[in-house]
Amino acid sequence: MAAELRKPSALHRRLWAFLTSRQVAVVLLLAALAILLLSLGLPQVPRDLPAAGLAAWWTAARERYGDTLDLYQRLGLTNLFGSPAFVAILAALLLNTLLCTVDRLGRLWREARRQPTLRLPDEAYADADWQAEGVTPAQARRALRRFGARLHELAGRPHYFYSERWRLAPLGTVLTHLALFLLALAALLHSQLAWSDQQRVEAQDPGMILEIETVYDPGAGPFVAGGILLTAGCSLSLLFPSRRLWARLEDEGDLRVCLGVEESAVPEEIGRLEHRLRQPLGGAP
Repeated sequence: MAAELRKPSALHRRLWAFLTSRQVAVVLLLAALAILLLSLGLPQVPRDLPAAGLAAWWTAARERYGDTLDLYQRLGLTNLFGSPAFVAILAALLLNTLLCTVDRLGRLWREARRQPTLRLPDEAYADADWQAEGVTPAQARRALRRFGARLHELAGRPHYFYSERWRLAPLGTVLTHLALFLLALAALLHSQLAWSDQQRVEAQDPGMILEIETVYDPGAGPFVAGGILLTAGCSLSLLFPSRRLWARLEDEGDLRVCLGVEESAVPEEIGRLEHRLRQPLGGAP
């Protein structure tokens, strides 16, 4: 009985992992990109032309492509963005992006609001990223405080420090996911519901005719919002990467620092720490 109860849970986890998979998102994005590139070389029926303009377009297209246009039309290649395949890709991308956002939102929010871990296991400091000798608590505090906006301390022997910079940066991932969701939604709404209509109205003045064009595109709003969120998410993730620092100061002045940053950023951060530590206590900040 226990095994039978575990099977649905395992199946649920596998299904959820598939629906929230980044690999699936990449495949869907590549498929949408392939359709986009294919449309660049094939005649696509415009959606914003009235009946007369649409007839003129078909006439011009037949003069250019000849009998090949009939083959394109039979294969459904003249309306790729309205094809069932493209709609299915957009719908799947919407579902994947939404579930990815839900899956990561709770974890990232907890990560942003977590209580800092001031003390790492002693084994972590054995392979510290940086070590300095003869450091006083005041020097360590001044140098490490400038690493981030706030310095947490755990007094004792040894003395532990923790500092973090841009802790909300991981939320840029959520903003990027929401942006992709809105962009995919905008494309789906535009391909399925957008329309335009032109009407000719006789004015009161003799011989004057007004042409009024009515346009409806429900994807315009999500597209603008998605663009804004994408800019904000990418800026937060790329320009303000999260930085963490753990340090342990022994009684004899042995300062060991572990950096929670990307490997490419470690030399830069170490250089900053060394520069700050060399400054006199009464020097400029």
